[in-house]
Amino acid sequence: MREALSKEEVKQAVERSGKGRVPVMMAKWWGDGLYEAYGSELDELERIYPDDVCMLWYQEPGHDLSYTKNPEYRFGYRSDYHDAERHSIGQEAVLLPDWEELDECLTHFPNPYEPGNFDEVRKVSLENKEKYRIGCWWRVFHEKLWTFRGMENLMMDYYDNMKGLKKLGRALLEFYKPIIDQFAEAGCDAIFTSDDLGHQTGPMMSPSVFHELYFPLYKEFSAYIHEKGMKFFFAFLW
Repeated sequence: MREALSKEEVKQAVERSGKGRVPVMMAKWWGDGLYEAYGSELDELERIYPDDVCMLWYQEPGHDLSYTKNPEYRFGYRSDYHDAERHSIGQEAVLLPDWEELDECLTHFPNPYEPGNFDEVRKVSLENKEKYRIGCWWRVFHEKLWTFRGMENLMMDYYDNMKGLKKLGRALLEFYKPIIDQFAEAGCDAIFTSDDLGHQTGPMMSPSVFHELYFPLYKEFSAYIHEKGMKFFFAFLW
């Protein structure tokens, strides 16, 4: 059995001051159907080759429907998305099909302090104080705007409604700050999130669009994480 790195060893690796091996994080990402086919064998693989960090995932708001007993803990604001246009991220509903409804959408943004959404994070964090702990969620800005508008709409919005995208992006940033606060209070050493920014041959938006819309959001987002004494790990998929 491989021994997991200590918290201090992971910190040294992150700071590039250590002399040991590179820490392992999320190396065993079981795809659809894999665990159902090889469950016990994968459990044994997990035991023999443990990750070097403890990844903590909070209960995110739902998309068109809530994942909790509170039906309002979601980013959707309409009462029914049954007939909504669907798009590529999991064939999810386009949440904001009409920019005229932006204010209504923002008014119904979920509560980042939703009761219970950090219960599991706090519990697992306390059980893993000796490990390097990372607070996690997927989709931060580009992918989240994509989920609100759908890819085709978003590509047009870069040229037709940058003002609306900036307003929605700012609302997301303000939603994430209390999430970051709660991860910090739970003892996390870092934050991990993602954005799919490119395809096979290049980025999904022009450099000018990136610097006008996304760069200021990433800059303030990462600065806020650093102010809380945590590192920022960003998976920008390409």
